[in-house]
Amino acid sequence: MTARKRFKQLVRARMAKTGESYVTALRHLEARQGMPPSTRRVRKADLGLTLHVPVTWVESVPELRNSLDEVLRLASDEEPHARRCILLWTPKEDDPNTRRLARQALKEQLAQLDDPRSEEATYGGRAARRLTGTRTSGDVTWHVVRFFVECEDRTLDLSFESVDGERDHDLFEEIVESLEIGPPADRGLVEEMALFRYSGSARRAVRRAADIARAADPMVLSLDHLLRSLAQTPEGDAVTVVLGALGVDISRLDGPQPIARRDEFNEPVHVGPELYRVLTREAQRMAVTSVKPVDILSAIVHGMPDALAEWRAQ
Repeated sequence: MTARKRFKQLVRARMAKTGESYVTALRHLEARQGMPPSTRRVRKADLGLTLHVPVTWVESVPELRNSLDEVLRLASDEEPHARRCILLWTPKEDDPNTRRLARQALKEQLAQLDDPRSEEATYGGRAARRLTGTRTSGDVTWHVVRFFVECEDRTLDLSFESVDGERDHDLFEEIVESLEIGPPADRGLVEEMALFRYSGSARRAVRRAADIARAADPMVLSLDHLLRSLAQTPEGDAVTVVLGALGVDISRLDGPQPIARRDEFNEPVHVGPELYRVLTREAQRMAVTSVKPVDILSAIVHGMPDALAEWRAQ
């Protein structure tokens, strides 16, 4: 038995004894044995999602070309054990056509794998399906494991790829086991927002607004920061036209540039409930497919008219 499997048995024994979650039991045992934390928390508070991944895994921007439902992309390119992880957060539509399309998509996914296998499973008391197989890309054979976890109104699709499936089997199971799903937050940090279905330009606009906010004290994202950032996007002309039509003095948007991204400036930036709702609910409602910068502006106009009027009057 490997050292990892023995340690996992100790974690499960503590879980059975104390009723702790997998991550809590893991952290207690690591601390008791003087081991540094092996995992870090990744949180998407606006979706109510939290999971724990190895500390060496690096997060990158979701690729909407892969799927509009992609909310998380992680990778570890440590030689010789490259790994990838993608998380999709797909709404469950209760109509026959959507269910038919979902079944067809699963068949297509199975067809892309060599030796595909599908089996029922349970994680955190939630029904799930585990899909495994391999695929070849050039000279590399990737071992693929996909977990479809059923939630109240969503299906969570957590997909892993590894060049060493036997080595990483337990790791992938542990990551899924660490999954926590709760109610979406109504306020929080910019850094913990999934910005579901945001285009690259819209995502950069929010991040740039956070950089502008870091020059303020306290570091709270405001309507002013967001409007200044939207005016600096490639779609900024459309933004300024709309704001001009609303009677906004466009010269007011020529504010300070975002401060440089250095480690000492990367303190968390908070978002209050009104702006949080606009960014995480209203903007998504305005978008037909992905959220563009002008959709964020439309959400501001419709979702917080009083705040916009107050800002305009200043």
